[in-house]
Amino acid sequence: MTPSDPPDDALRTNPLAGGTLWLTQTPSLSLWRGEVGLYDWLRIEGREGSVLEMRLEPRGELRIGRLKAGMSEPPHLQSELFVSSQAALLRHDGVRWWLRRRKECHERVPTVVGARVLGPEEEEPLVHGTFLQVGRARGTFVDRRYTIPSVPQGAVDPETGLLGRVGLEQEITGFLGMGRRGSLLLLASAPRPGWIAAALALHQRWPRQPIFQEHGILGLLLGDDLGPPEPLTEKARALVQQAGISDFSAGYWPLQPTSTARELELAIYATQAALAAGNTRAPLSLRSGLATSRLSTPDGLLQALASEPRRPVILLAIEETGPLARVGPHVVPALEQELCSLVASAAPTKAVVARLAPGVVGACLPLHVEVEPFASEVQRDWQGRAPIVDGQIELPRSLCWETASGDPGTRARDLARECSDPQGALQALSATLPYPIAGRVALAAAASSAVERVKLLFDVLEGAWRLVASVLAAAYFSPRPGATTTPLPDDLIAFARSSSTRHAYPLGKWRELARLVARELAAHHDVLGQLARELLRLRQGNETLEALANQLHPLRNQFAHNVYPEARAQRDLPAFEQATREFLRALRPLSAWTLVTVEKAEPDLYADTQMVEYIDHTGPSEGGTRRRVGFKSPLRLAHVVYLTRWRDGLVVPLEPFLRRRPRGNSFDLFWAQHLPRPGSTQFASVISGDEAPGDIDERRLPPRLRDLLVALH
Repeated sequence: MTPSDPPDDALRTNPLAGGTLWLTQTPSLSLWRGEVGLYDWLRIEGREGSVLEMRLEPRGELRIGRLKAGMSEPPHLQSELFVSSQAALLRHDGVRWWLRRRKECHERVPTVVGARVLGPEEEEPLVHGTFLQVGRARGTFVDRRYTIPSVPQGAVDPETGLLGRVGLEQEITGFLGMGRRGSLLLLASAPRPGWIAAALALHQRWPRQPIFQEHGILGLLLGDDLGPPEPLTEKARALVQQAGISDFSAGYWPLQPTSTARELELAIYATQAALAAGNTRAPLSLRSGLATSRLSTPDGLLQALASEPRRPVILLAIEETGPLARVGPHVVPALEQELCSLVASAAPTKAVVARLAPGVVGACLPLHVEVEPFASEVQRDWQGRAPIVDGQIELPRSLCWETASGDPGTRARDLARECSDPQGALQALSATLPYPIAGRVALAAAASSAVERVKLLFDVLEGAWRLVASVLAAAYFSPRPGATTTPLPDDLIAFARSSSTRHAYPLGKWRELARLVARELAAHHDVLGQLARELLRLRQGNETLEALANQLHPLRNQFAHNVYPEARAQRDLPAFEQATREFLRALRPLSAWTLVTVEKAEPDLYADTQMVEYIDHTGPSEGGTRRRVGFKSPLRLAHVVYLTRWRDGLVVPLEPFLRRRPRGNSFDLFWAQHLPRPGSTQFASVISGDEAPGDIDERRLPPRLRDLLVALH
């Protein structure tokens, strides 16, 4: 069969590139035309801009190839772009078209469906908008039930070719945007044979009505002009039973002119709840039978918390709200409503859900609810949905969460500020942390694959513990004014003796060192003791940093010693990112301090003030930022690395635990690979890990560190 006449004008009705999830341009745009028996099309686009449209008749198999003289069976679909004379076969199974690569097709002729390259005799289904390539011919499959050739991701169900969730959202929005009234007829069942036949039976009965299928949920958008919803639900129930399905729930959801995503989310939840409750007999109004948590205001959530102060409060924040807001001012509010509905449908009946800040939703849960499994379930559901589409680009969904302690409104505003950072939530959390941590976070954010990103997130864990151990050890071994000198603890001496021959400590050793010196520092009621207590929470019994490390450390070892495929990394990445965010929040006490390298200190001859020129190593900048400050203290500063709080007159020398050294044509921060000792010591770059030997003069070691070396001998 030769290329047929181009389709009628209905296929070219709208010049838009495709529908949009949030309908930024045309609220009344409809993707669905419906109708049964329309021919499908294969739309081939030439390199010079021409379009070749071929009609597909569902009869037997259709041969695709290039026409050659003397062929006994010429191809049904012919074009020189197909290159091979026996390239592929198209067949229709009653539901979808399938494209199969023929074994006679030359191995150098590419045959691609979507993102999959087909081998000989392999086939793949086609639904509306699927990209395909046969030879030099590139095009899309066009289902004539849709009004435009290109649709957003998630608009078409890949199992049936009917509407998906995104497509139904758009149809409902256009339906309500035109001022129409109606209901959403929904049926739910466990996936089983015959369910697809039931979906097609409903489509045959109401061909022009938008129909949706997704994971055992069927939905029909019905206007009031078709009659009351109760008898329509009965007819739908009878059709499904004729398809051989007996155990299912059916009901209708009267639509209200509000957020489409919220309406659809609550309707699907109510249908699934009816199925779980065994309500499979009479048609029911899903809205009246919905038992879900209460959507409230921030004041309502605070009142619920005040009545029961022990109830856990969880904050869920939409990440990267900055780029989303640039798409349109309505996008973030629409996502907030969708997230509110998702949390409300997943939470138990006594929960109170409210929007607390831009992009942040809070949930006050009953006491018996386990917070982490609930939040993880919501996070997986949110991130598993179709990306956010504005007609030109696709933005992935990402969600972070944390439990709120204290005033949830204040923390929600801070969380909203973090998530609106243009660089992303991880970078926002690390922007005020020292370079050894912030630099590793920046590398993880720029990773090109999921496996690489997981590896770099584990590097963030290791770098943070090394910095914490180095800072606390330097603070412990350095002399402090007014502090009484106590004997060195036996467990610290035993640690140094057991690791005296190591050229580099593993992560476990750095964690052990941090715990040992933090315990000693925490006994003192000064700023360094407070820093140790805040970092490791030794006195409160809630070892946040330690608990998170206990979760991530075994996973890091498993990643390092086993094969970790890309698919598994994609699956595990959200959980690792969530743990890294919590880990970075546990490091907030370090944000009150500044990691610096002093380059010049000019004392005032007639006062205790000195002008200090230094390099600020805060944030992901490799070279740091040059700054000046007037430092009022009789203490003379050397040209080494310090941890400082200039306003409080506090400086902690980190030499020789941390040094700034030349590296190639620039300078970089290096840290010791073990407890410093006189003579040759191995140093490594804080980011790249490149090793470089260095010499340590015994006279430049802190006094208590020299005492430790003496105790070893």
